[in-house]
Amino acid sequence: MAKYSAAIVSHNLWFNEFNIYMNYIIDGKTEAEVNELSDNENILQAKTPTRARQISRILGHRVNALPQSIKDLYPSLDIENQKIVDFVGVMQCSQLLSEFMYEVYRDELILGDMKLEDSEIQAFITRKQGESEQVAGWTDKTIHRLKASFKTFLRETGLISNEKDGVADLVTPIFLDDRLIQIMKDEKLEYELSSLKG
Repeated sequence: MAKYSAAIVSHNLWFNEFNIYMNYIIDGKTEAEVNELSDNENILQAKTPTRARQISRILGHRVNALPQSIKDLYPSLDIENQKIVDFVGVMQCSQLLSEFMYEVYRDELILGDMKLEDSEIQAFITRKQGESEQVAGWTDKTIHRLKASFKTFLRETGLISNEKDGVADLVTPIFLDDRLIQIMKDEKLEYELSSLKG
């Protein structure tokens, strides 16, 4: 049975911070060394020491979840695809977001509807509540924050954009770098790749 967490309600894509963190790792620093730099020198420019510690640990998990081949490719990708790498790390760390991308976002691409409605996000959450006692036990406030969090991650990555009437978000898939596509196939990340490409 899948283990779900609502922890991402307090997370963001944090792309600028992710980029700093990733570049230290690429330059040969260990996760512990980057975390220490964050704690002592505030390299991620967080507002408080507590926030610096939280963000650096979360980013460490993301970076660790990515295959070395993706880390090696990262510096040569454009910003759009670097954001996708960040987002793939998020999906690797969040079972619920990963399933949402596969079951909901991927369907938008396949069916060609290209509009993400709030009702579709709610239907996904309701389905998970029926499948998982854990999700069923979450408060309405948590569910509300979770739905908003999904949309925030997608907007920050560039996978959706606000529609003018405010009823739905437009699905705006990113053109994935061919090298990233091949590496994701090689690294058995077809689930994540299919979520992004349909």
